[in-house]
Amino acid sequence: MNVRTVNDDPLTVGHWRERLTKLLPTKILLKDLSILLAKEDDFFADVTGYHRLSNIVNKRGSLTATARTVRLLEQFITEGKPFMKR
Repeated sequence: MNVRTVNDDPLTVGHWRERLTKLLPTKILLKDLSILLAKEDDFFADVTGYHRLSNIVNKRGSLTATARTVRLLEQFITEGKPFMKR
């Protein structure tokens, strides 16, 4: 019998929230992080973007919004942004 398995973990918001928890810089205010994210992605621009980030950090963001944030933070780490040092 040929059994195929699928790793569906990345399809869950819990997976992305766990990754986000590991990536969030501890020495930067949420407001400042929102401003830095907004420079790269308009999704985080203005007051709406700050509230989105606040919801994401407080585990109320959607799967797509949380994944988007994680990917952007991972990009910052790859680029060696100094504020990403924990």
